[in-house]
Amino acid sequence: MTTAARWRGRQFLELFAASGFAVAQPILSVFGKSPDSFIFRRADRTDIVAFALLVAFAIPVVLWLLECVIARLSARTARVLHLVALTVFAGLLAIQVAARTFGARGVVLLVVAALVAGACIVAFVRFAAVRSFISLLAVAPVLFLLMFFVASPTADLLTSAATTAANRDPARGSSPSVVLVIFDEWPTSSVMDSAGAISSAFPHLRDLAATATWYRNSSSVSNATPYAVPAILTGSLPHAGLPTAANYPHNLFNAFGKKLRLDVSESVTSLCAAGCRSSSGPALASLVTDARDTFGRVVSLDQTRRAPTTSFVETVTKFGDALGRRSVRFDQFLDGFRADEVPTLHVLHILLPHVPYRFLPSGVEYTAPPLDGVRSGDNWDTNPIQAESAHQRLLLQTGFVDRLIGDLTDRLRATGQFDSSVVAITADHGIAFRPGHGSRGLSADPIPAIDLPEMLDAPLIIKAPGQTQGVVSDANVMSIDVLPTLADLVKSRLPWPVEGTIAGQRTSKTKLFARESAEAGGAAILSPVRSYDSDASLHTLLTDDNVDSLTHDRTGRYRLFNPAGLGGLVGRRVSSIPSGASTSFRVTLDQAHVLRTGARSGATIPAMLYGLSDKPAVIAIALNGRVAATAPSAPLGTRWLFTAIAPDSLIRDRNVVRLYEVTGLPGNPVLHPIR
Repeated sequence: MTTAARWRGRQFLELFAASGFAVAQPILSVFGKSPDSFIFRRADRTDIVAFALLVAFAIPVVLWLLECVIARLSARTARVLHLVALTVFAGLLAIQVAARTFGARGVVLLVVAALVAGACIVAFVRFAAVRSFISLLAVAPVLFLLMFFVASPTADLLTSAATTAANRDPARGSSPSVVLVIFDEWPTSSVMDSAGAISSAFPHLRDLAATATWYRNSSSVSNATPYAVPAILTGSLPHAGLPTAANYPHNLFNAFGKKLRLDVSESVTSLCAAGCRSSSGPALASLVTDARDTFGRVVSLDQTRRAPTTSFVETVTKFGDALGRRSVRFDQFLDGFRADEVPTLHVLHILLPHVPYRFLPSGVEYTAPPLDGVRSGDNWDTNPIQAESAHQRLLLQTGFVDRLIGDLTDRLRATGQFDSSVVAITADHGIAFRPGHGSRGLSADPIPAIDLPEMLDAPLIIKAPGQTQGVVSDANVMSIDVLPTLADLVKSRLPWPVEGTIAGQRTSKTKLFARESAEAGGAAILSPVRSYDSDASLHTLLTDDNVDSLTHDRTGRYRLFNPAGLGGLVGRRVSSIPSGASTSFRVTLDQAHVLRTGARSGATIPAMLYGLSDKPAVIAIALNGRVAATAPSAPLGTRWLFTAIAPDSLIRDRNVVRLYEVTGLPGNPVLHPIR
């Protein structure tokens, strides 16, 4: 081998080692612990293997080839490029180590990384032993790959296999069709009013419940989707392992697959092993994008660390005006209904109203900050303003979900299937919004009993074939009861025993759940099954502060935009509200300029309004002479942060913006112009 060939070989080993530690290892580690990332993207074995090889080899191979080409023109330039690449890798690795070891952030983290990278490259240039050592480390990325393929939770996806019961077209009229829609991260408290009824703010859900049975005391048996959805689809408590057909062979699709045609679209589970739609585009391309985004967070100076699954969002497309959105998968689901179809099992799990909160009830998308509320890990900030703002945004996104439910019932009626079909609406689990408490119970902290109803209770509405009268049931129902209830309604005997019962027939007052949690920096674990009292849970739910937490205006079009205690001012003309003396403290509204110059010119609108004031106050933002938002403030450093959501119907492309301080709340609001 010539000297030049040996030098080029050493170049590759050095790049391979440096890239392996700085890039491949963190990405393979994160995705190795997140098999649901591959399930969500509907990745097969080939996709998973190709993804891992790309992560390990793509960057060093591309850099090495570039250096080889440049070396033919200028060996010195190629050498400089090589040193620059190694310096960047050293800096990226230093960011990760310094952040984990010392908790460094921001400018401090950048300075530390620059100093470490500089020291490393000086040592590399000056000492042959350092260069030899780095070349020897080229074995490490191979070990990272082996760990990913053999020892990570994702490795199970490379070996698991299962089949769904052979699906055939059943005889017409032999069974009613079944429609099951599983929404995501949707607490029952979000749709209830203080009287314990479904809120008039969600008319389509309310109309469906008027011809169905609403199981008001229904709860999930897990706080995490990879366990909660399998429980719905199998009728049994979840167990450790991936949410796949191999791990859960006794499921809805195998039970009904010989009786009903399958029309199924899952999100982060893969229990339907055949005849099911993909939830996203090409798997490998999507995974590479996920890896890029995840690595960006790993090396960010603010160290915003989130699992890849937190970036899963439903794909939307425009409809109507330039700002409206439709859920692509929900539209695909609706397209699956035909007036002349044979009996069919239609199943959809959709990641709504799950974060990120970005939709108004109309389907208009608004610009939102990157974090949905202030949370440290799973816990909300102790300041109530942040959790309340996130809760209101959930309610607004639930308004969007309500529109989808209306589209579904319209489609069923248009195809003549509404009366004859079994229709079930539910969600995998809920989410809590108690300041200082966990939102989902995903950390290792104990879950207070008061938080369980919001975290675990999820809407369950089931319409039987021919049912025309609504029923409200307070029976102790759990998500494992969905499958046996559906089987009963289609008069089908399940071919294996399940732990659930037909909804309403359970005599025990005990609720069960298996919690997913994780120690800091550790992998997620499934805790043993716990129990809690059903009656106490229902009482907590009905008296919860987050039930009917909006203004007393129960029928107004701006109800979801009027937080409780703020006078119900949104939508009112400023001239109709008592005015007081002007006040002169400093207030800045971040969206003021875009509201004045082109609020509806972009892909999203600035409906989420926020800014800072020099004192604690309730701020009213008026657009074109009407109050568009009211916002209490919360301390943020030496100033006070306020945030609110404005109705899209009150936002024009160019707006006259006025700010007011509101006093006399809640009964006698007075507006004081802010100079």
